[in-house]
Amino acid sequence: MGYYAHGYGMLKLKPNTEISDDLDDMLRDAFDEVKAWPDSKLEVEHSHDKYHEDVVVESLEKLAPFVESGDIEFTGEDDYCWRFHFWHGRMREQNGRVVYEDSNEDWRHSDRMELLGCLIDAVEDWLESKGITADDIKCEDRDQAIEDGDDPEGLAIIYGENYDILSGAIEDTLIRCGLLEKE
Repeated sequence: MGYYAHGYGMLKLKPNTEISDDLDDMLRDAFDEVKAWPDSKLEVEHSHDKYHEDVVVESLEKLAPFVESGDIEFTGEDDYCWRFHFWHGRMREQNGRVVYEDSNEDWRHSDRMELLGCLIDAVEDWLESKGITADDIKCEDRDQAIEDGDDPEGLAIIYGENYDILSGAIEDTLIRCGLLEKE
């Protein structure tokens, strides 16, 4: 018996996208169910006691360049959560602990992380509009990911430790301004 996690998500693929047999096989190894919908949507579900994060992450990283938008979210047996957010061929992973409020199951941390991620996406879009590329910003985490075989085109400009530093700075600012509560 392994670590139990339940995951589900719906992704909108880029127009005219065809998933290779190798990528399809990889997705089917990572998820219990993979269903392609006629309107360029891909639905995935994972629900068993053999969650292997490395297999899931590798398959999603290879899928990311083909995805227009969407989210996949996992919750583990210990209430730890992972959210994979896709936007225009890029993937961002967010992690956190589930926080239940009253009888209404709500992952507050998820909303907080989503807000921070959206703000970082806005900064990244602005950087791109000014012609700044990933090559212009030193990032050892990105260099390592590329060395490990990740497609550089699928990696964000604000990546790894840079993402964590910027996210932390934005979160601290929002807390100081009274727009977020300190966790």
